Amino acid sequence: LQGNANNEGTKINLIGFAVGNGVTNRTTMNNGLDWFYYHHGMFSEQEWNKMQLECCQAPYTRYSCNFESSSTECRNAVNTARENCCKDLNRYNIYGECYQTNGRTL
Repeated sequence: LQGNANNEGTKINLIGFAVGNGVTNRTTMNNGLDWFYYHHGMFSEQEWNKMQLECCQAPYTRYSCNFESSSTECRNAVNTARENCCKDLNRYNIYGECYQTNGRTL
């Protein structure tokens, strides 16, 4: 991009680009996944309330919660919720069928 802007080297006609599975900030990604899981009914209300109580500052928003906190109470609440929801989840198609063969999820 700098070369194009400065007319250096071969000009590249770049219109856009795509990133697959790009992770720019692991904490932000993991926090977002917990909100996603809750809003798709994968965490119970009791689990979600415990996570907010232990990991968030009131008012509870995606900006005031850190589900990656090192607090023991937060870690316990998050681990419990995640263990109950997502072991066999196909994260690329959460509404699709889950096929299993010989105990392995496909």
